[in-house]
Amino acid sequence: MSKKITCPDCQGTGKVGVDETCEMCNGTGQREITNDWGEKRKVRCLACRGTGKIRDIDTCNMCGGDGFVEV
Repeated sequence: MSKKITCPDCQGTGKVGVDETCEMCNGTGQREITNDWGEKRKVRCLACRGTGKIRDIDTCNMCGGDGFVEV
């Protein structure tokens, strides 16, 4: 008889994520914009919400997204 336990890879969420550097701001969390008068200013990056990182989330390979594995 097998027993189901919480997946050790995803901690039961069924998803795994990896933080990657934001390509829009190159990891700074800010982007430089130029207005109509040629003035430059820095604003928070909307793609990463100012963190500089984008989380790439996939379905867990170990449990297939179920959140549990049989042992």
